[in-house]
Amino acid sequence: MTPYRDAGKGSYIIDRRCGKLGRLKVASGTSDREEYAALNAMVTRLKRERRWDVLALVQQHQLTPLELYDAIHHGETHLLPSAEELRPLPRAVEQWLASADVSPRTRDDYTKRLTFPPGTKTLALPDLVAAARADAIRTGKRQTYNNLLTASRAFVRDAFGKDSKLWKLLPGELDVTHRPGNPQEPEQIRALAVRMPYPDALWALCLSGMRQGEYWGAWDVLSDRVTIQGEKGRRGEPLPRVVPLVYRLARPRVVYSTFYKALVRDSGGTLNVHDLRKTAQRWWEDAGVPDWRISLYAGHAKGRHELATIYRKPRDLTRLLIEDADRMRAWLGDPPKLGLRAVNA
Repeated sequence: MTPYRDAGKGSYIIDRRCGKLGRLKVASGTSDREEYAALNAMVTRLKRERRWDVLALVQQHQLTPLELYDAIHHGETHLLPSAEELRPLPRAVEQWLASADVSPRTRDDYTKRLTFPPGTKTLALPDLVAAARADAIRTGKRQTYNNLLTASRAFVRDAFGKDSKLWKLLPGELDVTHRPGNPQEPEQIRALAVRMPYPDALWALCLSGMRQGEYWGAWDVLSDRVTIQGEKGRRGEPLPRVVPLVYRLARPRVVYSTFYKALVRDSGGTLNVHDLRKTAQRWWEDAGVPDWRISLYAGHAKGRHELATIYRKPRDLTRLLIEDADRMRAWLGDPPKLGLRAVNA
């Protein structure tokens, strides 16, 4: 192939037809005829092997022909970015969120966290998360960073897989020192129940692990369980769940805001409603409930998956609920009569 230069200046031009990519016309980066011939041979070989993904990097001016030649010569093509990784990150996140298998609430949360400047390449995500990590260490906003990392991992896992370079380049979590209210010991809840005007709701939340929207929502008490409509789910639909019936639970007597204000006031500002959900999970753990069943009662995907295996079929759920309720009663002791008084009214 006869080399030529635009207007007789600069390096030789590579001008080839490349299958479905169309025309590839780029500056070779060299004015040496032998080197130019080697670059053209490289293009021919990549066409024969149908490596359109690699040739696209040159066509889109993400790599120069010489950079690609060096990567092939040193056996480092696996380190080259893919066309997907070079897509605009905001658009890639938007497309993923449109079909992601997450609840509406989680989708809204991820949308807020995965906000990036226009023009940012997807390949830059690990560096952006690493910068957020360094900033969190400096400012102390560690949980905010961990939430961003969780959202980023979900995006990379679904869009690229756990074997991808992006997944491997994402930094790790930061240790977080939890507030004094998260979680509570039974003695702390018993003492708080004496001080606050709504001990029935306090105990109901600690014994069920319900979220705000679940307790002030739809749930029922059966002979061996509490069935909860659920707040999080998949494809916009909530996933119902069950928890062991340790002691009979009281219905909310006041609206959420009234209970919340009393909880914050009487706990000295150390507690919120989500702390009570974490308290329930810690109590199940301390009572000896297996981890996968704690995940099941909390409504996590891991617990549902374990229940669906051939070793733990749904027909055994009644036995599990009874066993775990007995564990909780043996560990917790006598029922919190003050907290349950409203049920009998």
